[in-house]
Amino acid sequence: MYEYTDEIIAYLNRQFIRKFNSILAFDEVNALLRKTDEVFAECEKITRQMFLVLAKHYCREFGGDDDLITDMWLYERVLNHFDPVTGYVYVNEVDRKAARSGEAIVASDDRRAAVKKALGYWARQVAQYADEVTDAAVLEAYRQRGIKKVRWLTMEDERVCAECNALDGKVFDINNIPTKPHIGCRCYFEAVIT
Repeated sequence: MYEYTDEIIAYLNRQFIRKFNSILAFDEVNALLRKTDEVFAECEKITRQMFLVLAKHYCREFGGDDDLITDMWLYERVLNHFDPVTGYVYVNEVDRKAARSGEAIVASDDRRAAVKKALGYWARQVAQYADEVTDAAVLEAYRQRGIKKVRWLTMEDERVCAECNALDGKVFDINNIPTKPHIGCRCYFEAVIT
């Protein structure tokens, strides 16, 4: 289910590594802070572009009209709403991560380690939201097709948690699906045709 999502995440991670490593070329505090903000802004821009590509792909793949997947759709459906799994709103977290990362990099005795840590936080956030974009696009396609119910399915591997396992196979109204129970949840939704 998430194969294309994984390809997008891998592509983004390669871009992020290159961009975050560029921070290491700066020593002066103000320049370092500006560069960190610039890197986060660049990463945010390519992330949104790729999230849009991702959403269009899955909407189309599941029978929806990908022309209805726009920047506004992405912003309203995923990036600007409180996520109970992550505990924050994506668009707010971007600025917060940039500010905190800049401070940590400047204050660190080991800038390379601080940059690596900032990169890790950013990459994990993007991976989590890539899954959420995927899920939202699939559900959008189902809604466009008039699907009213979905079945919760796990990946059926050794990593399935007890909460997800308890939901496996259960049918829900498409507008009343339980929140995924944890970060990194790869459960997915199958259309139930009635």
